[in-house]
Amino acid sequence: MTIDIDAPAVPGAEVGERVVLTSPSGSARHAGVLLPPVKAGEPHRVHTDKGKVLRLDGRWLAAPERSAAERRKDRRVQYCAQGRPVYRAEDLPSLQLATMTMLRTQLRRRPTEGQKPIASYKAYGGKLYAPLYAVADTERMPPLPPARQAAWDQARSPSGSGTSGRPTTAPRSSPARKCRPVWPT
Repeated sequence: MTIDIDAPAVPGAEVGERVVLTSPSGSARHAGVLLPPVKAGEPHRVHTDKGKVLRLDGRWLAAPERSAAERRKDRRVQYCAQGRPVYRAEDLPSLQLATMTMLRTQLRRRPTEGQKPIASYKAYGGKLYAPLYAVADTERMPPLPPARQAAWDQARSPSGSGTSGRPTTAPRSSPARKCRPVWPT
């Protein structure tokens, strides 16, 4: 089976956009982000919300998450100047896409050599766009030296506990605060 690279993997959806996959029997449904093929001649992939990467090799029925009519009603910018889909803080699929900073600070990962961004994040006061990379295609960064690893873990853990946890929204001076914020919530 040969795959035409110029043909859209999902009609009405671009790489980097959210799509919905349905099994031919209709028993399974997955939502996720459409990813480009790993190599030329291979099928596109979908990184699902549950963390799986599924190949679009003809077994799944795929459709854009939002219809063309819904996208036309939305007055917000949907594509950046480079033609990539635009995500905002409230609709960013953080398990599938991340900026370079998010990859480095939250996941200790980096884009592979030659990996191109597949979407954009509307940041910097809404005037500029940060490139978003597919997390499934990134590589782990080399391990930190022990002293730096301890400092990195401490910066991402509740004070004194040494375990990771989400920051609370309590004011800094509040004794209810259990964790310092290190990323936007």
